[in-house]
Amino acid sequence: MKTPRQAREAVTYDLSVSDQKPPIPRDVLAFNYERVVNGLADYAEAADRENAERIDALRAHIDLGACLLTVVRAAQRKRKTIRIDDALAAAQARLDRIQTEGTPE
Repeated sequence: MKTPRQAREAVTYDLSVSDQKPPIPRDVLAFNYERVVNGLADYAEAADRENAERIDALRAHIDLGACLLTVVRAAQRKRKTIRIDDALAAAQARLDRIQTEGTPE
């Protein structure tokens, strides 16, 4: 296991003046580091986009679930039997109405 000092020295080791024959030129190192950084930036942006899409999908499911709950509870209060397809259709219609008008009813 490396000591903290050895780890620090390994990180600060200059590859352009190494014992390796021939040493790696600085422009090649800079190019490689730039590619790595650009790749990481692209990866982070893609992860952010993917997370935003997942959050949007979850919010849509939560909204539909809340509307479905109101439809089912209304049917329970009336002691009425309701089909799942009808409940989902009513919940979706309610959600669409809320999103366009901004009010539940």
